Amino acid sequence: MSADQTVDGGGLAHSFTADHAVSDDELIALLGGKGAGLVLMTGAGIPVPPGFTVTTEACRDFLANGWSDRFDRAVAQSVSALEQETGKTLGSGANPLLVSVRSGARISMPGMMDTVLNVGMNAGVEQALAARTGNPDFAADTHRRALLGFAELVLGAPADVLVAARQPNMTPGAVSGLLADAGFAMPADPMAQVAMAVRTVFESWQGPRATSYREIEGIDPNIGTAATVQAMVFGNLGDRSGTGVAFSRNPTTGAPGLVGDFLVNAQGEDVVAGEAMTQPLSAMQDRWPDLYSRLTEIAATLEAHYRDMVDLEFTVEDGQLWLLQTRRGKRSPIAAFRAAIDMAEDPTFDLDRNEAVRRCERYFDDPPTISDESATTADAAVTVIAAGLGASPGMATGVLCCDPDRAVALKDQGMDVILARQATSPADVHGMAAAKGIFTTLGGQVSHAALVAREWGLPAVVGAAEATVNHDATGGSVVGPAVTVTEGDTVTIDGDSGTLLLGAVAAARAVAPEVEVVKRWAEEQHADSAASATGGATAAGGLETQAPASTMAADAPPLAKRVLHALRIKGMLTAPAAAAICATDEATVEAELGQVVDQGFANYMEPRQMWLITPEGRAAHPDVLAEMIDGLDLDGLPYQRFLELNDDFKLLCTDWQLRNGEPNDHTDEAYDAGILERLGVLDDEAQPIVAAIGSVTTWMAPYGQRLAAARQRLSGGDQKALTGVMCDSYHDVWMELHEDLILTQGIDRAAEGST
Repeated sequence: MSADQTVDGGGLAHSFTADHAVSDDELIALLGGKGAGLVLMTGAGIPVPPGFTVTTEACRDFLANGWSDRFDRAVAQSVSALEQETGKTLGSGANPLLVSVRSGARISMPGMMDTVLNVGMNAGVEQALAARTGNPDFAADTHRRALLGFAELVLGAPADVLVAARQPNMTPGAVSGLLADAGFAMPADPMAQVAMAVRTVFESWQGPRATSYREIEGIDPNIGTAATVQAMVFGNLGDRSGTGVAFSRNPTTGAPGLVGDFLVNAQGEDVVAGEAMTQPLSAMQDRWPDLYSRLTEIAATLEAHYRDMVDLEFTVEDGQLWLLQTRRGKRSPIAAFRAAIDMAEDPTFDLDRNEAVRRCERYFDDPPTISDESATTADAAVTVIAAGLGASPGMATGVLCCDPDRAVALKDQGMDVILARQATSPADVHGMAAAKGIFTTLGGQVSHAALVAREWGLPAVVGAAEATVNHDATGGSVVGPAVTVTEGDTVTIDGDSGTLLLGAVAAARAVAPEVEVVKRWAEEQHADSAASATGGATAAGGLETQAPASTMAADAPPLAKRVLHALRIKGMLTAPAAAAICATDEATVEAELGQVVDQGFANYMEPRQMWLITPEGRAAHPDVLAEMIDGLDLDGLPYQRFLELNDDFKLLCTDWQLRNGEPNDHTDEAYDAGILERLGVLDDEAQPIVAAIGSVTTWMAPYGQRLAAARQRLSGGDQKALTGVMCDSYHDVWMELHEDLILTQGIDRAAEGST
């Protein structure tokens, strides 16, 4: 990085508009995840309040050598540049500048370090804000927030002082006086406030919360944190303002679509602290559909850049949407599998199956499970203590505990613990790490409890508003609408249904089907590597040989073999999908699927009405395929003609999902019509090729009918019928045809370069 790219702060601080000629990883190492994300979004034209980041290098310098005049100069120079950029003045003038000072390490540590909001406030600034906005209540609320946040985080005021200062109807003047009398006065000099807040963020890297989290997660204690200073935008400005956190996909299940929490007339800490009953993000869609649509577009853009699920922190100030943060989103293990599969199979994502496997293999030894309704007994009586939001899936049983310190002690005694709190905070992480499951009465999908539980794979229920958690030095209890349990009672967390249950409730669980898909990909990669290392031993027809664990009976009907082949192609399928692939009716194909299950070549997942190929089925498949192609002239397959269309099809899919570099919202009818016209031309060329393929390999003949059906659905207005995932879209069918051709001919897809 050249000197002219460290635009402010003598190299210790960098503005969001700095031209960093480095990789994403290098930028994250220098500016932390938060700072790097803000640079990315600013460069992409996403609305971001301006600011600057004091680097991780500066943090390491401070931790080793202490604060110096260099840091004061860097902060002052950067604030001066920010004033010029915003047209606002820190601490004075008719348009005063307030800033937030936030931590942001290279590796996300949610809530473990300090964030100081509304920095730069004093009595004069309150008056100026009231005059400028015509809203003295907003100005007073912001001043109170500034005083309390600074006293707690920067000055270290004790709990009893803060409780007194937070009493209802306390004016900013009264709060200021109470804090000053207790020896915790916020300095009136706004520049001093900013410097002290940056120093506090750096010091929080070595605080007990951050230290405990790093030890649990195995994070290098020497990397340090950055401190991002950003112009404040105000979600507490009135009914046309608000704040929220959104995930680009459901962090619990991995399903596409925005999920998150939202509050009107609030600041960001109100949402993530888990101490308020937030609204689901759909409330924002109902209230401000245009802003919700824009947020959806931004999420898609950032997903494409990161090639991963992201989370977004945003504020709406008087009808204007602002993005405050983006990063790779923390998700449950099952969501990790679902998102990886969807992205690896989506041609618009630069993500292959190898990368999908790498993202999920950490969970292979302890894979996520789902409820197996087919194996659950119906006569077990279950008593629900309280119900809330299922924030992290799975079930766990243990003794109830309402205090994090006692949770650690109980774990040390060899007991399984369910930790119940009104809301968790970073100070609770040691107790959360000791627990098998988490229960809170407050908070939503982006609360501290939800984020940490998903990251650690702990079943969690949050926002159980009808329950109360009580605790003191001697014990605690959870009071539900009809049942009360006390510490030491056995309870069960069900993170799928969002309930806390009385006693030990055992429900049958089965490995999630997505796990089987990614494991199959991993085995295929291993087989490809082994074949490359040994020169690629093959059988007749160029097929790779392996020692199957079992074989399909020689007298098995041809349809059963086609069903197993379909399972090998797709990994998992439903009865309608199997019927379409095999060109038969659902009843007939279900009977054959039952036979395949009986032979151990597939498993049936009742909750999803889906069949999954087993390792035994994969092992048996080469012999089945060898029998299917025996005597066929595979040289007659027009494979090169198919490949000539393949690149055109991938480009067409990309153009369908992106328009002018942005996600296609399908509002430009002329643009979409042009894509569909191109698809019509491609399909007209493809159908004779598919027919020729089907004349050689008869089981491939139905691909032509399935492609035609997807094209017909598109003509009827079904936009998912082109590139939708796992819905028999044109893309789904095309990719299956390609996989079938590769398997049948024994081709190494990676070596071919046609992925």
